[in-house]
Amino acid sequence: GLGLCGVVGLAVGLLCVLFVPRMSIGFFVSSSKTPGLPVRQMIVSVFMYLIGGALLTTLGIGSMKARRWARDLSLVVAWFWLIVGGIATLTMIFMVPRLMPTMPAGQEGVRTAVMTCMAVFGGLFGVLVPAAMILFYRSPHVRATVLALAPHHRWPEPIPLPVLPFHPWHFVRAVASRVLSGPPL
Repeated sequence: GLGLCGVVGLAVGLLCVLFVPRMSIGFFVSSSKTPGLPVRQMIVSVFMYLIGGALLTTLGIGSMKARRWARDLSLVVAWFWLIVGGIATLTMIFMVPRLMPTMPAGQEGVRTAVMTCMAVFGGLFGVLVPAAMILFYRSPHVRATVLALAPHHRWPEPIPLPVLPFHPWHFVRAVASRVLSGPPL
């Protein structure tokens, strides 16, 4: 189970890293058609995808190696991912139908297909994957396995799990706010 969750974490992390060139190309194509798009937003998005990709890749490898810290940090990341993904999915489900009338007419089938794909993708990757991770990593069997296979204490263990997410979150917030409010690029 730890190996399978590790492979899933590794795959999602690599998918995040693959979004970086896709977003960059999309931004530059869009900015050539619509001048004035903010470069800062692209930089923050690229930064977030790189951090997310590195984090999920590291957690995936740590889970495959049955590390104690990987279980703790995977739980923290999965809870944060579930909260953000759930809010984003609900927002999308409620907002997209209101935005549909503003789209060009004549492509109702395409609009419906796009909305369905967005809802399924958001529900799958924003709700089901992190919920499955939470259920798996909270299991007493997983805890016993990582305690038996990695007997040495590591840095996140003295920190209570509800407090643990605030350390990296404040770092990411500080960097993002500096990029967004800094001098013009």
